Amino acid sequence: MRKSLVVFQFLIAQALVIGAIVIIQQLDYVRSRDLGYDKSLVYTFPMNTDSATIARQGILKERLLQIPSVESVSLCSDQPSSDNTWSSNFRYGTHSEDEPFNISLKYCDADHQKTYGFRLKAGRWLEPSDTIREVVVNETMLRKLGVANVEEAIGQPFRIGGKRMMNIVGVVEDFHTHSLREEHEPTLLTTRKRFYSQTGIKIRPDNVQATTASIQRVFDEVLPEQVFGGP
Repeated sequence: MRKSLVVFQFLIAQALVIGAIVIIQQLDYVRSRDLGYDKSLVYTFPMNTDSATIARQGILKERLLQIPSVESVSLCSDQPSSDNTWSSNFRYGTHSEDEPFNISLKYCDADHQKTYGFRLKAGRWLEPSDTIREVVVNETMLRKLGVANVEEAIGQPFRIGGKRMMNIVGVVEDFHTHSLREEHEPTLLTTRKRFYSQTGIKIRPDNVQATTASIQRVFDEVLPEQVFGGP
């Protein structure tokens, strides 16, 4: 019995060691995996989407940019990788009917690329706007449409749902919008301030603690009725 218990304990110890090695390898994989954007030193927090908050979005962003160690600020509907499931039917180019698959939607401002380091494959990023005026799409959407040359997409008409026609102004390299276990989805990025419920702030690595304290102080001053970091 004593020998059996020793062997059993040894097997348990081996299983724990193997499990720890697997977990470490998985964590290293997640940390080293190219997400298609740069999330390092991007500090994020949520905010409400009521009319009073929307009216103060510009003031909030301006005040945050005045913090010396803040490099850029982006307002958006959700972070690049999130649980967002917004999607819509759409029409590409001169097609007379909607495409046979839906497209994922992400709303963001003109500084989203600068803040998260998205890599453009063609065209340019979105220009400042409070409403939907133009769109950026990812490579996966074009592949599913059979468009081999990303440059061909620039300037093409694009319609989301029943909205008016817009133009594609840029094609962004694929980035992970959900879990690493999931494949890339056809994705569209465009501006619309009434849907901005998240703030992403690119900060410098020096004195991070003081910078985050300054960010919270600005939030509390501009949006005193909200809880910083709340749901």
